[in-house]
Amino acid sequence: MTAPTGRCATTVALDATVVIHLARAKCLAALGAIEDYDFVVTEQVVEVALYADLCQRMGRGEAASLAMAVHRGWRLASDDRGRGVLRLVQQRVENCPMM
Repeated sequence: MTAPTGRCATTVALDATVVIHLARAKCLAALGAIEDYDFVVTEQVVEVALYADLCQRMGRGEAASLAMAVHRGWRLASDDRGRGVLRLVQQRVENCPMM
């Protein structure tokens, strides 16, 4: 990819920890403003970052199931609606239908 300055952009692969820290600090979007660099993440990193975010709001098992369902386009079956799983799905993750 060619950077706006005409030079080739440097591609930087971000691991899950970097994405998680930047997301928690609400700085992830700022990467787009850094010239001459392209930042990429693997699909696995996206899933792990979502899992880490959801762990702050629910148990680890529920967070793992929800992150997998959202990222992979699966349906989610959960009996843990009282702890906010359904509310989180509806508010934050629109592409994950509940069974």
